[in-house]
Amino acid sequence: MTLDFTAIDFETANSHRASVCSVGMVKVRDGQVVGQSGGLVRPGPGHDHFDGFNTAIHGITAEMVAKAPPWRRVARWIAHYVGTDLLVAHNAAFDVGVLRDACTAGSIPWPRLDFLCTMLLARRALRLPSYRLPFVAAECGVEPGRYHEALSDARACAQIAVALAQKQGAGTLRELAAALDIRAGRLEEGQYVPGARRDVKGGRAGRPRPLSALSFHGCPGASRWPAVPASAENRACGRGGRRGTRARLMRAVR
Repeated sequence: MTLDFTAIDFETANSHRASVCSVGMVKVRDGQVVGQSGGLVRPGPGHDHFDGFNTAIHGITAEMVAKAPPWRRVARWIAHYVGTDLLVAHNAAFDVGVLRDACTAGSIPWPRLDFLCTMLLARRALRLPSYRLPFVAAECGVEPGRYHEALSDARACAQIAVALAQKQGAGTLRELAAALDIRAGRLEEGQYVPGARRDVKGGRAGRPRPLSALSFHGCPGASRWPAVPASAENRACGRGGRRGTRARLMRAVR
């Protein structure tokens, strides 16, 4: 067994988690980054309003996503790209929530996947004043890159996961989770079970949707997704700014 997984990060247009406007995915094999995919996304109808607050964080505007692939197409590409990999995100409650809510809003079946949260793993493995991505990245010797740019954040998340596994002497991320007494989360057939400490029970049911209705095809134009410009988040919130929505900033989860 080796360190094989896919890391993911989303940015949203407004406070609704269904408003995906950017995604980044990084594939890891044997502890090494071997591929990446992502770019701008056109949010689904009814969730395509861009809040100035969010734009100040990640720098993405409605004009920039006007010709980007629509969420319905990107959702299928995400499922295809991740495949059977364990999915990893920093603050997975948000990123898996985005995937779940955006699929629900678009009447798209939820993909079946297991996931781990590097923020939760870091809380068990490290002692830090904050477990937001830049703090954890710095402690793990990882260059965080451009904060709030989805592909850059996904890459940092992937490198953090590898660093934590190496620190614990774990051969796989599931071994790492077991060593830290963490239970992987699961999303399948409309049921969402969040990752948590093994002594904490949780999870809630979602709307059941038949996975057989989801056909995995390539995402036309994905390799030509427009690049995301330098964000304005440093000016808006400073390097310690938090991504996503106003509510998430107030909760200071990152």
